[in-house]
Amino acid sequence: MSAPETPGGSDGKKKYPAGTVVIWIAGAGIGLWLLVSGLIGILSGGS
Repeated sequence: MSAPETPGGSDGKKKYPAGTVVIWIAGAGIGLWLLVSGLIGILSGGS
């Protein structure tokens, strides 16, 4: 159980190092791009 926002816990928001955040954003971006390109491929492909 983890609370998304803790009162007075601005320090708690940086639990992970900057490198992890970069990997996270990169992974999310790649996943999003794959999802969108896959959808476009299905829509334009027909089958």
